[in-house]
Amino acid sequence: MPLLRISPRLVASLRGTAHFWTILVTLFAVIDGLTASPALGPVPLGDWTAFLVLYGPMLGGLWIAWRWELVGGVIAMASLPFYAVAFRVIHGVWPLTLENMRDWGWFLALPGVLFVVCWYAARQLQSPDQGGAGAAPSSDQSGDQGQPGDADPQAQQRDRDAGL
Repeated sequence: MPLLRISPRLVASLRGTAHFWTILVTLFAVIDGLTASPALGPVPLGDWTAFLVLYGPMLGGLWIAWRWELVGGVIAMASLPFYAVAFRVIHGVWPLTLENMRDWGWFLALPGVLFVVCWYAARQLQSPDQGGAGAAPSSDQSGDQGQPGDADPQAQQRDRDAGL
């Protein structure tokens, strides 16, 4: 028995939250990248490197996750260790320590976690043993005997998403 009852509404809510959060993260990254303080002088090359190491793969993963939730979510989450190492090399401290709580890198990749959770929950809804909305009807329930071209539109979409 599953720990949490997964409903299509829950999956849609999580997915919507992840999409909205992705837009916010993108806006934050653009604003952060464009608003270097002129009073501080030019931005050092190391800071640009850390910026690109974090935001490049993370944003790429988050936008990929709009189409392929698992792949994009994993890419977004995997960008964190690379960012942490780059931050350590450049600044001499690890991100998200008590001395350095201003860093937002960990918070920014959380939509990746949501996308992976959505992927898992959607698969649970589709599994035949749970009888979810995406479960294929048995042959005695379907009425017709599978005419070519009469395939379930949801199954066709899943096949396209899976690259089949």
